Amino acid sequence: MENKIKNQAGLTGIDITIAVSIIIILVPIVMLVFVNIYTNTESAKRNSEATSYATQIIQETQKMYYTEVTEENVEKIVEQMNIPVGYEVDVAIIPYQENDNTIEDLVKTIEVTISYKVGKEMEMVKLSKIKAKENLIIPNKPELGDQYVPVKYREDGTWRIISQNDTTWYNYTNKNWAIAMAIEGLEVGDGMEVTTDNKEQLIGEVITKITDMYVWIPRFSTQNGEVEFLYQTTNRTVDENGEIGQTELSTSFASDQKGVFLLINDTDNVLYQTLNESKYGPRK
Repeated sequence: MENKIKNQAGLTGIDITIAVSIIIILVPIVMLVFVNIYTNTESAKRNSEATSYATQIIQETQKMYYTEVTEENVEKIVEQMNIPVGYEVDVAIIPYQENDNTIEDLVKTIEVTISYKVGKEMEMVKLSKIKAKENLIIPNKPELGDQYVPVKYREDGTWRIISQNDTTWYNYTNKNWAIAMAIEGLEVGDGMEVTTDNKEQLIGEVITKITDMYVWIPRFSTQNGEVEFLYQTTNRTVDENGEIGQTELSTSFASDQKGVFLLINDTDNVLYQTLNESKYGPRK
């Protein structure tokens, strides 16, 4: 009976002491586990965000022309992104080197480093991308699509289909404009119809049924009465060093037009007239 009463008396001082000791030992362990879980989660989250910011910066530099990719211009991109406080961005534009010697300025590396703190530790993400100097060529090459085929008049009095890569197809400096024919209804040889599928195989063939002829008018701007060809869909020229100009010029071309094909006898068209009356005309 005494033993039964003693067992029902509750926790003894020793029991409580043991329990408290266990709690004291376990609390720091639990807290450490919790802190580690939080730190790892926060580290992964911030690493992902930093990688996203660095990737975006790199992508924006790829939209720029080679000569525009400078530390100053990339820093402007960073400012416009409004990256949250807590991320430190460092940008370096590194010239390509070979055997410790900087070679001609044709290739550079864009290096973006984003640092951030997780707890008391500094972490970072570093991304780099090579940027090669573009070969900026004007006037813009004709865009044929499936509608036209390039043609050239030969000394033997015939029109022939040529390759669009034929270096004799056009030379605007020599007033020789790119001429193309509408593919629909075009025939070569003994009545063979030219199609988008066989036109490559018919290069060099004599055209026996002529369709409407067109000339390519490359994108240009008129400055002080002089025609200046523009690069791709920009409103800027290319200088003698092959670098994109910094001045935005006005043009009558749509923002997405590299040029336009016009009927060869469409002399009433303003674009045709302007180019034909410039130093690049009259067309031969």
